[in-house]
Amino acid sequence: MFGITPDDQVGRVFENIVKDVKEKGNHPSTGFLGTAYLLPVLSRYGEHELAYQLASQKEYPSWGYMVEKEATTIWELWDSDTQGPGMNSRNHFALGSVGEWFYAWLAGIQPSSEGAGFKKIIIAPKPAADLTWAEAKLQSLYGEIYSSWKKSENKISLQVKIPANTSARIHVPHFGQQWPLIEESGNILIKAGQETKPLADIRLVEITDQATIFEVGAGDYHFNATL
Repeated sequence: MFGITPDDQVGRVFENIVKDVKEKGNHPSTGFLGTAYLLPVLSRYGEHELAYQLASQKEYPSWGYMVEKEATTIWELWDSDTQGPGMNSRNHFALGSVGEWFYAWLAGIQPSSEGAGFKKIIIAPKPAADLTWAEAKLQSLYGEIYSSWKKSENKISLQVKIPANTSARIHVPHFGQQWPLIEESGNILIKAGQETKPLADIRLVEITDQATIFEVGAGDYHFNATL
C-alpha cells in the first residue's frame, strides 16, 4: 500500500494476501489498522472482484454481517453482537473504511497525485460482478465531485460532475472491448479505435485495454461507451 515492498517481492507479497483472504472463505480478518488497506490493495493489484466479494460478504466476519444483524452503525469488533461490554462499542467507525472503497474504487473518485486535495481528480470507476450501477458524491474543498455509472449488456453510461477550479482525468471503462464507440452528450469522440473531431473541453489522453482516458475541466459530462 505504501510502496515500500521491494519491486521483486511485490508479486509474492500480494499472492500471500490473496491466499490468506481465500483461506478465510473470502472474509476479512483485519483489525483497526489493516482494514483500511485491504480492499484498496486488492483492487489496485488486480483482484477487484475479490475485493467486491469481501465488501458484499454477509457471513461473519464482514460488514454485511453487521447489516444482517440490523446494525445501523459500524461496530468496534467484527463480533460485537456476541462480545461483552468491555472494548465493544456499537458505534465505532474504525472498521468503516469500506466507505472509501465504495466511492474511490466502485464509483472511481480519487485524488490525483499531481494536485493535492482534489485540485486534480481521477474518475476511474471499476464495475464488479453482477452490479449494474453505482453512484457516489464526494464533497471536496472545491465543491461536489460526482460519479455515476450504469451498465447493460453492450453499453456503459458514465455521468460525472467536476467542480470549478479543478480538472480531471476520466477513465471510461470498456472491459477489454477493442473498438468501443464512445460518445459524450451525443458527440462521437472515439470510433473504431480512432479519435474523431475533438471537443474543445475534452482531450484524449490514452486508449488502454480496459478504458479510454480523457482530460477535462470543470463541468458536467455524460459519456456512453457502446461495446
